[in-house]
Amino acid sequence: MAPALTSTKRPFDPIEDSLTSAAKKLRADPTEPEPKSESDSPTEPSAGLSKHWDNEDTQEDKRRAFTIQFLESFQKVCGDGLLSMPSRCSGGPLAGRYDYRRWAINMEKVLGMNGVAEVVEGKLVADSELSSYPHLRITLARVNALASHIINVNVTESSRSHLRGSKSPQESWGKLRDLYQLSPSELSLEGWSLIKEKKISHYSSACEYTGALQDAWLQVCMDQKDLFKQTQPMLCTALLHGLDGHEWSSWKHTILTDAQLGADFQKLADKVKSIDPQIRSKSKQRPMLK
Repeated sequence: MAPALTSTKRPFDPIEDSLTSAAKKLRADPTEPEPKSESDSPTEPSAGLSKHWDNEDTQEDKRRAFTIQFLESFQKVCGDGLLSMPSRCSGGPLAGRYDYRRWAINMEKVLGMNGVAEVVEGKLVADSELSSYPHLRITLARVNALASHIINVNVTESSRSHLRGSKSPQESWGKLRDLYQLSPSELSLEGWSLIKEKKISHYSSACEYTGALQDAWLQVCMDQKDLFKQTQPMLCTALLHGLDGHEWSSWKHTILTDAQLGADFQKLADKVKSIDPQIRSKSKQRPMLK
């Protein structure tokens, strides 16, 4: 095998236009059927074909086409080597369940820089689906080996013992997620420790304050919208906790007794933003003590 290549290019995008021309020559893309002559016209009506392309087989064909495109892009960029990118994530290896969020976010960046994020995300078909492309089966083995290596060097020996018997990096990634990812209740407690110090008085407006809270909580939830919804009560608690200052004391009771707001962060944030101008106006009008 040739020595690893040092690439100065940015991490490649497997669907980048400049890298797809070679892939299109070697595969039959179900989304772009080849033109046929009149003598070869299908016996079934076009509506029947349209229905056919919507079935599960078509989805698998698209996944297979994406795999071919991805592997040819990887091969074109890397040749017989690999991208010279870091294989270790910042902050060190996975240290436990309360470290998983930090670790997973950093790992996604490392896998992406090395061009193999799609591997652990399960976007590629299995080796057996590429029987007509022996050269790509070799590339698939390389990217699987690279993804597995990146995962293994970023976990401790005790965590690595749970990965024995995994048949793919995707399986290893899933095992780690199942073992270490926090439940919604555990995640809420961790999130609370991260955002409890945020106060509305630290921001120039309620809009800025609620936006900062929401962004921080989305990071805690790793941008998983379903998890974000499940942990709304804790986020609402954090929002109310951060309404510091004497002026907000009476308003807190009003907000808490408003049954329409419930545990809906967006409604609560809108309510706070509607009150905030009055609070800030009164603060400015208060005479300064000498």
